[in-house]
Amino acid sequence: MEGVKAMIKRFFYIAIVSVFISPFNVYANSSNEYEKIMSLLYSKASDVERFKYSQSGVLQVKYTVNLPFPSLEVLKYYDSQLKKIGWQSFKTPYFDNQGKWEPVWDASLKGMPLTHRLYSYWINKKKDKVVLLMLEYRSYHITKKDIFKNVAPNNNSQNVILQVGEYSELAPPTTKPTLKEKQ
Repeated sequence: MEGVKAMIKRFFYIAIVSVFISPFNVYANSSNEYEKIMSLLYSKASDVERFKYSQSGVLQVKYTVNLPFPSLEVLKYYDSQLKKIGWQSFKTPYFDNQGKWEPVWDASLKGMPLTHRLYSYWINKKKDKVVLLMLEYRSYHITKKDIFKNVAPNNNSQNVILQVGEYSELAPPTTKPTLKEKQ
C-alpha cells in the first residue's frame, strides 16, 4: 500500500509543476536579465532548443548532455553561474524533494518512460523572478515494479530544462486532515 501511495504522490508531483509554472510572466523591460540567464549553457550541451511561451511569457531552453546518473554537474554549474549574477537558491513549499532525484512514470510521453527527475529553483534579489531547472533521465522498456526497486536509468542521456519567469507568491499548500483530526 505504501508503494501505491508513493506512486500517487509522484503523479501529483508532476501535476503540481505545471501549476507552479503558471504564475510566471515575462516583462519586456526584464528581457536582458532573462536573455543573460538563457545564454547560460552547460559546455557539453547538444540538441539545444529555445522557447518562449506566448501566454505566460516564460522563456525556456532545453538540451541534452551525456552524463552518467546521478550526475549533479549541470545543477552545480547553474548554481555557480546564477549566484555570480545575484540569484540565490530557493525552496518552494510545494515540493519537499527539491534537489533530490525521484523516479516517476511520465504519462505525458509516448511509451510512458520511467523518468528520474530533479528540480531546483533560484530567485533574484527582488524576489520577483524565478528560475526553474529540471534534470531528467528517461528509461524505456522497464517494468512498473522497477520503480519500487529504485532502478537506475538505463542510459546516460540527461535532459535539461531551464525556465525563467516572474515569480508570484502562491498560497501555502494545504494538507488533508487525518482520521484522528476528523473525529
